Amino acid sequence: MAHTPQDCARLYAVMAGPDYQVGSEQSRIQPKVTIPKTLLKSLVGVKVGIDQCWNQTGVPDSLFNPFQKRLNWMIDQGAEIVHFIMPEKDVVYAAHLMCFSNEIASDVIRYQQQGKQVDYDVEMISNIQAQTVRATDYFIANKIRTKFMRIMNDLFSKMDIIATPMSKSTMVEIGAGDHLYGRSDANTVGKISYFTRIFNFVGCPGIMVQLGHDKNDVPFGFHMAAKWWNEEKLFEIAAFMESEAPYKKPVHLHTPPFKTA
Repeated sequence: MAHTPQDCARLYAVMAGPDYQVGSEQSRIQPKVTIPKTLLKSLVGVKVGIDQCWNQTGVPDSLFNPFQKRLNWMIDQGAEIVHFIMPEKDVVYAAHLMCFSNEIASDVIRYQQQGKQVDYDVEMISNIQAQTVRATDYFIANKIRTKFMRIMNDLFSKMDIIATPMSKSTMVEIGAGDHLYGRSDANTVGKISYFTRIFNFVGCPGIMVQLGHDKNDVPFGFHMAAKWWNEEKLFEIAAFMESEAPYKKPVHLHTPPFKTA
């Protein structure tokens, strides 16, 4: 969304808050939007949740080692590590896939009714969803979402943020035609969203802080998530982290020449 946490905070302040249009009444329970006014001087008192097994399993060293190095730096700045185990991850991933694919199917139908084209693999997902998923499946998936929201609420009573690597993979090359119809690459999407999808599923805010660049000069980051309505805490920590390691603009602003070796 933005190059720096400060810019992200400004954008969030503009976008967030209650919507007073008819039909958006549920948004009015949101608390007042606040963003940091000053930079943190240290991370003393900040509790960082870490599930070491989850963070490391299947994550390449090129992503995990910079993450661990930055985590150690946070400890040096006064942060306290709270170790935990993220429960029932496979169940949540399955429920997320159920809800996500159902939403894709609904959008595909609407696009086709408007005479728009979608990529074949996206249409295939839509057809499979329509033919195999029942309303009760979607209902159960949302019950799992509610259960996991309670689990998250309990976790965040013990820690300020949960930190993970950005993903299990860096970005992939944009293929010919992707800009026209998009692409549904399930394997890559699964790797890239491996850590973020749980928080996305339950609606917890998250932020990425740049850690470095891969062999194609594409940036990768340090992911943090917090409890609902606690965006200010994320902005505070992210801004402090980038004050010590400023954002580096990549050489290639658009599609870089990807290396295959």
